[in-house]
Amino acid sequence: MQNVRVLFFLFCLSSLLSCHQAVTPPDAYTTDLVQAKVWFPGHWRLTKMYTMGSGSAVPNVQLIVTDDQQIRLVRDGKQTDLVSYKINETPYDFQLKTTAQPREDNWYLRDPSLRIAPNRLFLDTGMAGDLPGFLFERINP
Repeated sequence: MQNVRVLFFLFCLSSLLSCHQAVTPPDAYTTDLVQAKVWFPGHWRLTKMYTMGSGSAVPNVQLIVTDDQQIRLVRDGKQTDLVSYKINETPYDFQLKTTAQPREDNWYLRDPSLRIAPNRLFLDTGMAGDLPGFLFERINP
């Protein structure tokens, strides 16, 4: 009986010592600014909108983000805007600062907060103040 207790104790001890690194889910948003800047360039398609009003249809919108810090807004296959951007770190998340001028079709680019995972991008233009939030998924061009 003494051997069983010792073996059980050693098993528990080895289990605790081998679990030294947390596992991060592959779709978790990053909190690292360098990682966010690496993941941001690419092609993103709008898949869901979060609004206070009734559920409206999700428009056919893509963001094409380049390594030279530009974003092309493509709606229904036509480029409707081209802006420069910079990602800043805030105490709570990241902010996407752009040169976008306010229009009715470029909400996505108006200095939203940014949360990013390898294949998912969330842009929040002010959901706490009843403004929309937008979920994008990475696509292959």
